[in-house]
Amino acid sequence: MRIGPAIAIPGRSARQLAAFSPSQIAGLTFWLDAGVGITIATGVSQWNDRSANAFNVTQATGGNQPTFLASDINGRPAVQFVAASSHNLARAASVTVPNQAYTIFCVKKEDTVGTQRTHFSSSSSATGLSLSSTAASAYDVRFLAVASHSGGTVPTVYEVEEYTRAGTGTANFLKINGTTVGIGGGTGDMVIGAGIGVGMFASSEFFNGKIAELIVYDSGLSGANASAVRGYLGAKYGITVV
Repeated sequence: MRIGPAIAIPGRSARQLAAFSPSQIAGLTFWLDAGVGITIATGVSQWNDRSANAFNVTQATGGNQPTFLASDINGRPAVQFVAASSHNLARAASVTVPNQAYTIFCVKKEDTVGTQRTHFSSSSSATGLSLSSTAASAYDVRFLAVASHSGGTVPTVYEVEEYTRAGTGTANFLKINGTTVGIGGGTGDMVIGAGIGVGMFASSEFFNGKIAELIVYDSGLSGANASAVRGYLGAKYGITVV
């Protein structure tokens, strides 16, 4: 069964919904939306990338397929991952994001944490970035195998996680619902697509929680563009953002 485009957002008119799309901003590299392009077998067997790259992520093993939730956050769908069942979706593809410039948005909720729980990894090797949590830290971001940020309290509600970097030699910022919670550094290029993982890193570190939307750009977005994406996600999912 394939899940098609959602028609309406609670509290938003069709005209307001059509006013903005993440694809209107240049550099869209990867975009998963639980309301669009999901194929269900035992669970979710495929989640289609809405960007032009078509980095669709899949899971052939029924027992490892996450669960589709038709109405979870603000009446919108989400995909639920259970670490004990090794739920994950992945793709073996490759595109390099030069000069370490990127912006990532993820609308997610942690159900429980463990030693290391990864909700998104851009690569199955040390050339990528992974967004995780641990038993001690709600936010554990690793870039090129080096921790960039760590800390925070595990949230009990959905949030908009945002990670951005303008390029090599610049600081990277981790924001939650628009508020900066960490600033870090690092060098080199990031690979997105080479062993990309949703709900895991390198066939391990499985996630316990739900993901409603995930958006990746190949640039450090301007303040105005980042605010536009953040506002779109906040309005869509009923999350207060700044």
